[in-house]
Amino acid sequence: KSFHMPPPRRPGPSSAYAKKVAVKLDEGYFHAYVEPILHVKGPDGYACADCHSTHTLFNATFSTVMNVVDTSNPENSLLLRKPTSTAETEGVEGSATLAHGGGRRFMTGSPEYETIRKWLEGAALP
Repeated sequence: KSFHMPPPRRPGPSSAYAKKVAVKLDEGYFHAYVEPILHVKGPDGYACADCHSTHTLFNATFSTVMNVVDTSNPENSLLLRKPTSTAETEGVEGSATLAHGGGRRFMTGSPEYETIRKWLEGAALP
């Protein structure tokens, strides 16, 4: 089965993100707040870090996180889009919806989502 990168969601000209500039991500904040989220086991008994440990694109570490983030448009980041998606369209060629083989891990707007989103927007440890 070949991997196809999902098409990015493009913000319109009226989007609040259209004027944002990419930020440098704080590694300390990642380790303190984001990484623990990636190690929480879901209903299937696995954590993001478990299933992604052998992936080259993203293995749930700071060294690969830049492959799945969009700091100029945080909500477009695969780091937020994948865990809020279901597995329903996994393997369906040409699907218009983004699939996540591990299923939904958290909801848009949840504390986990907001922690990651804030980090993508520049949150840092003091």
